[in-house]
Parts: sequence; structure tokens; C-alpha cells
Amino acid sequence: MFDCGRLYDVRATAFCLCIGLAASELHARDYRAEDLASLSLEELLDIDVSLGVRRGESHRESSAAVYVLNRDSIQRSGATTIPELLRLVPGVEVTRFGSAKWGVGIRGFNGGIFTNRLLILVDGRSMFSPAKVGMFWDTLDTLINDIERIEVVRGPGASLWGSNAFNGVINIVTRHSADTQGGMLEVGAGNEEKWFTGYRFGVQLGEQKYLRAHIKAFERDDAVRPDGLENRDGWNSVQAGLRYDQGSPEIGAFSLQLNAYEGAEGEELVLPDQNALNLQSLFYTRAEFSGINFMTHWQYQKNERSHYSLKFYADHSERTDLLFNLTVDSYDADFQHSYRIDDRQRFVWGLAYRYTDDKLPDQYIRFTREQRHYDVASGFLQYEFAPIKNWRLIAGSKLEENDFSGSEVQPNARAIWRYSAQGSAWLAVSQAKRTPSRTEHDGRVDFDYVAPQVQLQIQGRESFRSETLRAYELGWR
Repeated sequence: MFDCGRLYDVRATAFCLCIGLAASELHARDYRAEDLASLSLEELLDIDVSLGVRRGESHRESSAAVYVLNRDSIQRSGATTIPELLRLVPGVEVTRFGSAKWGVGIRGFNGGIFTNRLLILVDGRSMFSPAKVGMFWDTLDTLINDIERIEVVRGPGASLWGSNAFNGVINIVTRHSADTQGGMLEVGAGNEEKWFTGYRFGVQLGEQKYLRAHIKAFERDDAVRPDGLENRDGWNSVQAGLRYDQGSPEIGAFSLQLNAYEGAEGEELVLPDQNALNLQSLFYTRAEFSGINFMTHWQYQKNERSHYSLKFYADHSERTDLLFNLTVDSYDADFQHSYRIDDRQRFVWGLAYRYTDDKLPDQYIRFTREQRHYDVASGFLQYEFAPIKNWRLIAGSKLEENDFSGSEVQPNARAIWRYSAQGSAWLAVSQAKRTPSRTEHDGRVDFDYVAPQVQLQIQGRESFRSETLRAYELGWR
């Protein structure tokens, strides 16, 4: 674990560094930033999205309930965190439980702090934590100005993106480093967000070679309870990263991203007292978290029909809080090939493998196995066919093998009809799975003081099976 006791010194250094570097860069701007506010509605609907069919397609052509939060809306929102940005998306429910905790759900399925039926991606990289049964939202951070768009599919996306894309998929797409040249400084302060600062600088290293680096730090005050008392959950964090982009898909595009973070926040655990009539705050601690990750992405378009993509990422994270004391290392490789047979037929297929090694010593949640290795291997195939003009049929499935529930099959069939230049309608039938987590498999929670002479234990079990969703959708745009 990084030494969070040095966090104030690190933040002060980061703040001074931002001020010093920005002195000569305040005139700089993003030279290639697209002004989406100048686009017409028709042009906005033609913006490419990738979630619906796992390749770029026009928003108006998508056979799913896709919503795109564009860069202009992001900049105008004033939001300083990604969960708060998601409040702008129709059909997405965001509940805040404190200074650094959120619950995010789609179509009414909000699991609270355990967001286990929604898959969150950053540039196609899964942020799902098998240990927690969901997301650690306090570790999902970057400069808001570096987000290009947020794509949201309301409805199952498991046939393409795998388990836990149960009720929806959210993909946060960051900006190409060519679009973030020059310098950018942001500084702010307030009564709840005590202070925040961020600095980014981008340079061109050669022909079609671009690099940007950024650093961000902040401190937020305790949240306030309905009774007016402070929640003792103040949050502070430092995050830094860089991105390198080279080439173009036509000749072979390559990108590299590296990010590191460190933070701390207050936490209270509220449980019933011995007479089970009142709620009592039994535990308080200062949670600490840190991590480092990198991702490489290679794209190559052999010709106008064939496009290849290969991603690899590695992640190391550590966390100590009231519920968990965990160290997790994960490695993921994802290959995809899109091929257009002719003007009426296309297929997309891919293979993926994820390996995770974790260590979870006993905390409030105890585990029958302190250390465990587990992996997920999967493949998918999707076929698109246009039988007649303005009609398109899509069918495919995801096949997955994991150590918690075994083999999973997640099929999908869709039809879309473009009845005019402005309108389309679609029908979809799909099946999605939410696979068990490490906590549901090996975890145990003991409640020693639920009531006098009463002891309660919640125990995970290896026979825990996946949740299955069969969805029938009818949509119009």
C-alpha cells in the first residue's frame, strides 16, 4: 500500500507544480477539439458509437437503446466526478451514499454500493471488481476535460461484452492525445469541494505521434446526513496518467495509457445495537486505496473490409477499508476481428482472456481462502445481414468459461428497420448472466450483536449460480 500519510505533501506538491507549469501555458488550447455545439441534430445522430455492435456505427443505426453524452454536454455539466456525469443520462439512476460512494443502476436496478448488474468500461477496459461484486467508484477518476464522450446502452449487452453487462453497459471514451495539445490548468475551491487542481500538457513527438500527461488532486469535505451531522467521510486523492498515440487504423494505430492513483476517505459502518431497535455506528476507519495500471491498444485495417483490434492491460490495486483488505493483480487480453463479406453481410468475432490473482486477509468480510487465482476465457461471434433495403438482422452469442459458475452462454438476436431518413425501430431478444463474485463464493460475514443471545452469519457458497436475465425489447428512435 502506498503511504497515504504522505498524501497531503503529495497534494501540496502537485498543486504547486500545476501553478508553476501553467504560468507559461495559460494561452494554450486544444487545437483539434471538436465543437459539438455547432453540429445539427442529424449530424449528432451520425456520431459513431461502439457499444451496440462492438464496432463503430452511426447512433441512428444502432439496434439498442443507446445514449451518447457528448463532449459539449460534459463540459457544460459542471460535474467533477464520473458518477455525477451519469446523472445526465436518461434511464440511469445515480444514488450518492457519501462523499466518495455511489450506486449506479439502469432501468430501476440499482444495487447500491454493490453495482453488480452494470458493466463499466473505460476505453473498452472492464472496471468490474470480482472481489467487491461491483465497482469502486472512488478509483474511477481522470480529468473531466479529457473525456470525449460517454456511451450508454440501456439493456443487456452480455452477448458482446460478457457477464455482468446485465442491465446495461457504460463506456467512457477518453480523448485522443492529438486532440489535447498544449497546456490546460484548472483550479477551484469551495465549502464542500475544499480544493481541486489539475494540469495537462500535450506535445507532438513526430508525424502522427502524440503524447499527453496529466496530474489531478483534490480534497472533499465530509458529506452531511439528513439529521444535519457530518458523515466523517472526507475524501482526498491524487491521480496521474499519460497517453501516447501513434499512426492511424489504416496503417496500424497504436496507443499506450498509464495511470496511477492514491487516496483516502473516512468510513463508518452502521449496524443494529444489541436490542435491535436502534442503529448504532460501531466502526470508523480511514480507508486507503492505491493502484497502477496500463493498457495498450493496437488497430489495423487490412483493407476496407477487414479490421483488427488487439488490447492488453494489466492492473495492480490495493485497498484497506471497513469491509475489505485486498490486493489484486489482473491481466487481460482481448482480440477482435471485424469483416464485411459484401454490402449486405458482415461478421465480428473475438477472443478474450482475463487472469486475476488476489489476496484478501480477514477484515469485516472474511474469506475461506485468503489467496486465490481465477480466470475467465471467452469468445463471441456476431453476424449481420441486410435481407432487403432498410432492414438489418443481427444474431450472435458470447461463450464464457469462468471459475465461479463454469460455462455460460449469452445469445442475442436483433432486427432494425430504417423506415425513413430520420426514424428507425428495432426488436431484440437476448439473454445475459451475472456471474458470482469472490465474496459470494468464499466470503463470510459474522453479526455477533444482532440481538441478545443471537448470532447471525452470512456465508458464501461454491454452489452459487449465475443470475439469468431474458430480455425482450421493442424500441423506436
